[in-house]
Amino acid sequence: MAAPAAARWGGVALAAACALMAVHAVRSAGVAAFAGTAPERAAAFWPGHPDVLTGQALAAIGRAAAEGRPPGEDALNLLREAALRQPLGVEPLLAEGTARLARGDAAAAERLLVAALRRDPRSAAGRYLLADLYLRGGRVREGLEQVVALGRRYPPAVEQMAPALAAVAASEGVVDLVRPMLARDPVLRGAVLNKLARDGAQAERVLVLAGDGQKPEPWHARLVQALVERGEYGRARAVWSRLSGSAVAEGAALFNARFSGSSAPPPFNWELGGGAGGLAEPGRGGRLRIIYYGREPVVLARQLVLLAPGAYRLTHQLSGSQADAGALEWAVRCARDGAELLRGRPAAVTELRFSVPAGCRAQWLELRGVPWELERTTSVELSGLGLAREPGQ
Repeated sequence: MAAPAAARWGGVALAAACALMAVHAVRSAGVAAFAGTAPERAAAFWPGHPDVLTGQALAAIGRAAAEGRPPGEDALNLLREAALRQPLGVEPLLAEGTARLARGDAAAAERLLVAALRRDPRSAAGRYLLADLYLRGGRVREGLEQVVALGRRYPPAVEQMAPALAAVAASEGVVDLVRPMLARDPVLRGAVLNKLARDGAQAERVLVLAGDGQKPEPWHARLVQALVERGEYGRARAVWSRLSGSAVAEGAALFNARFSGSSAPPPFNWELGGGAGGLAEPGRGGRLRIIYYGREPVVLARQLVLLAPGAYRLTHQLSGSQADAGALEWAVRCARDGAELLRGRPAAVTELRFSVPAGCRAQWLELRGVPWELERTTSVELSGLGLAREPGQ
């Protein structure tokens, strides 16, 4: 009986060992898969693993860099914990290097981080910290070399470097260094240009760094909006035209008066409303289809225009449930201060007149839905839209 029992317990022990090995394999696979890209997810597999702790520290350092401050105690504590768990690894050097960075001792930090990379050239945290040190110290070429190497090993960190790279790119004399690297890395290019585009003062630098091409990108709208917010309306429209490949016809007040479905973005093309309040969308034959439910105020269509001082006439035709067209109204207001120049309800054939005063250099033209006392649906088509100066002006 002893032999079968021993065999049975031996089988149980083998099964238990296999199960433990499987658990370890799963935990190791989870760490390997997510420690660099999603450390919080990796922590669910193995919370105290040195790679997980280092990944969490790197994420904390990235957040600090994005806010323009040195690494905080949270990152230091994570690296110290990783160093205790792996004393012969690169973590002790990273922990001490990060501590020196936090104290402003850049020279000592550089020596420690360089030593860390000699010990482990694949260390994403080491390259990230060294890149940040170089970039903030004005050593652009060396910093960019670290960013390129970092991007190969740990792509998410490149986006975390975007604020520091954007600050470098905004400096004089570095465009020729930064632009080739951005051209090779679309993710980094988008992150840096998005950051720079929030400052309208950097418009020309953004355009130079971006290079040629009119494919729509998120930073296009940010840059145009930044210029509008600065009150640089003419420049905003010129940049909009360059990026979209579209232009307001010479002598015309409106772009796309026939609602042709142009791919050019707002604000110098139509921004059409949609949602619970109502819907405006291009129809056939230069018409705009409008459905308004009468429940709440809503802007159904709007465009930023640049009208010189003078008298103007807005014309169009409506077809559909004319009895309900009174739920709509046109409005023109100054972009600078919101001063209202026109508010008028359209009819079957509409001519609305208004004047633009001096100092009102850009205007919002808006078609709005306005609730009535009795909720009812408006369904009309607008065509023949025109906006022109009064004769003799």
